[in-house]
Amino acid sequence: MSSPDNSLVLCDLPHTVLLHIFSFLEIQDIINIVRQTCKLWYELSYDRYLWKHLDLDHIGDHLTDQSFLTLLDSVSHHVEKLDFGMAVHLTDGSFMHKNISCPQMKSINFSLTTVSNASIAYLAEKYPDLEGIEINDCSYINIYNCLGYLSTLKKLKSVSFDDFGCSAEPERLNRKLKELFVSCPRLETIVIDSEELSDDALASLFENCPNIKSFVLAHCQYISQDAFISIKGTATNLVNVGLAYTPVEDKVLKVIAESSPYMKELDITGCIHITDIGVAHVADNCPNLEKLIGNRLHHEGGCNITNVGLSSIASGCPKLKILDVNFCDGVTDTGITAVAEHCPRLTEIGLSGCIGITDRAVIALAEHCRWLYHVNLTECIHVTSKSIILLVAKCRWLSNLSLETCHYLAKINLDEYLGSGVDTKDTGGCRSKTITDDATEKRAPRATEESSLESVPKTSASVTSTSHPDEDKNLGAAGVVCDPSVPHSGQVKSPTGVQTFSTIGSSLCMDLSGDSGLSLVVQPLLPNSILIDEGGKGMSACCVSECSPASATDPSEPTTPEDDASQLAEVAYVNRFFPHPNHSHLTSIHLSFCSKIANDSIKQLAKHCPDLMYVSLRGCFLITDTAVEVLVRSCHNLHFLDISGGSAIQSMRLTNGSLIAIANYSKSLKSLMICRNKLITLDGLQRILRDCKSLIGVWVTVGDQLRITFSGVLELVKDIDDRYVKITNTSQVEANGKQGNLCISLIPKKTPHIRLLQV
Repeated sequence: MSSPDNSLVLCDLPHTVLLHIFSFLEIQDIINIVRQTCKLWYELSYDRYLWKHLDLDHIGDHLTDQSFLTLLDSVSHHVEKLDFGMAVHLTDGSFMHKNISCPQMKSINFSLTTVSNASIAYLAEKYPDLEGIEINDCSYINIYNCLGYLSTLKKLKSVSFDDFGCSAEPERLNRKLKELFVSCPRLETIVIDSEELSDDALASLFENCPNIKSFVLAHCQYISQDAFISIKGTATNLVNVGLAYTPVEDKVLKVIAESSPYMKELDITGCIHITDIGVAHVADNCPNLEKLIGNRLHHEGGCNITNVGLSSIASGCPKLKILDVNFCDGVTDTGITAVAEHCPRLTEIGLSGCIGITDRAVIALAEHCRWLYHVNLTECIHVTSKSIILLVAKCRWLSNLSLETCHYLAKINLDEYLGSGVDTKDTGGCRSKTITDDATEKRAPRATEESSLESVPKTSASVTSTSHPDEDKNLGAAGVVCDPSVPHSGQVKSPTGVQTFSTIGSSLCMDLSGDSGLSLVVQPLLPNSILIDEGGKGMSACCVSECSPASATDPSEPTTPEDDASQLAEVAYVNRFFPHPNHSHLTSIHLSFCSKIANDSIKQLAKHCPDLMYVSLRGCFLITDTAVEVLVRSCHNLHFLDISGGSAIQSMRLTNGSLIAIANYSKSLKSLMICRNKLITLDGLQRILRDCKSLIGVWVTVGDQLRITFSGVLELVKDIDDRYVKITNTSQVEANGKQGNLCISLIPKKTPHIRLLQV
């Protein structure tokens, strides 16, 4: 450590690490905060790494031509990919940027902009080496003309477009597509959303573009088996196939599957003619499949996938990570249990509307799929708290959980699994011990039966690391074991102060010494213990998985109370800079219309899920102000909160007390929905508008029979002078006799977006 007090100094991190941290920031933060912090950060803020992909998605609606061109000019030599986002105010002057050149430009995304045909033609000539272009939902272009311009780009590899806003000209569209496929044989990705695509045009793609890896079609109503004749009986390089809302049948899917041994992603949403037979062909021929989307969707036709098809996928596609079968009536516990048992890498699953799903399926997911990140159980009416508690406790990577309209969900109690303090228990012959921050600070160090520290040999260990299934995106995993005897798979070292560190689930692995390595063997299990090795010039710390076998040489408890106290002190030192809280890392939970959810459940979630950012409690009529206050006090990063009534029969019990608590503690709140709350008054709304400076939108119900009136809201917003106020839905409210829902939008008068673009 370079600082005198041995504290961690951020500037001591390698520049590559700092740049990686900065890459998670939005553009305005890089310019307005990072760039103005110190000389080092100012210089790093212009690094090519940060500007290779210029994504304007979060600031596009604030951009003007002048501000965009100023920004682009400062980083033009670095930009390789440009996403305009929803830059609705930009004109052809920005799209063409005639006085600015980006020599590294490889890809441009014009989707949802006002780009014109002239801009597409100009840029196709200006950047002849373009490899990727996206033109979706652009109202001011004729896609048929644009396809002609794209045919001049000989190095084109990726194209995405729709015929939005164009009159139907099937013959012209397919002729232009054939010309494109002949002129651009390097094409690897094609995305087409058009009803007019023909078999001949699609067949031309496979004949002229041998490197095609991804084709995604949507709403193509005239596609049949004839489009795939050229690939029948041959092996292609296809990795991603999308057939959403097309009339393809099982026999078509069979041809595609047999020709695509490397397929990883398949989307058959809304394909009403595909059954378990077609899915079985995929399972038999595509062992590398990682993503299957087979949603049926509400009030629409869709795939007829049942447990039979899922069982085939489970046995044939063990690498599956994402499965969406929302509203598939034939999916029950049997199929999902088979998937859970055979596909342990599963990270996302969508089961919304699958009424045959019960606790059995959810428990199977919790037991076998520890990497789960997103789970959608909306309208799974037979699911209860029993399985949800286990899911939250065991799947420590779980971030998004949707449980809307689960009426049997009640009494969520996480204390049993995520309680504070030291917990020692034996499960299945594997020792499981936990130390949390509370245990370190509050529990008596001499109570040897409560200690979970173990000694390790004081020798340097080389670094061995295996990672999360997404190896290129995640450094850590949910379980870590220090074991010098494990064969090496790679070396991980850094030349400065903090040599190796990684936040893993709720634990930390790091090496504070400059000379010794740290053995990290990542396993897909939960870390429960801390090992401290103080030797040489530094201290190393790592986590032990709950399934790690106890070494014959490791004592089950410290040899003396003094050793125990010393090791606990070392853990406290680690926790000072790198806390490893034993809590869930949920960031989003939707409990709308879970009619039995009461205060105790909300308090448990607030206690054990402090990372929550998006919470929906719409229609949870049993909760009161007390639960809302506990929630906002515990979850400091709350960005979205919905506490609307949502029913004309029952009313929420919430009063101004909830709004006062939100105003006091939710300083990061951006969106608040408080519709149909009969006990809320203008005084509470005033507190929200005055004290929540980060708010960008409030949804509220007004009416003569309520305590918030339309005229009262208009009078209230007149007093807001630090922000612009925009009220929408006023015409409907006026038409309904001054009753209805209003959206109050708050726009800062001096936004950081505008300021940054003047730099």
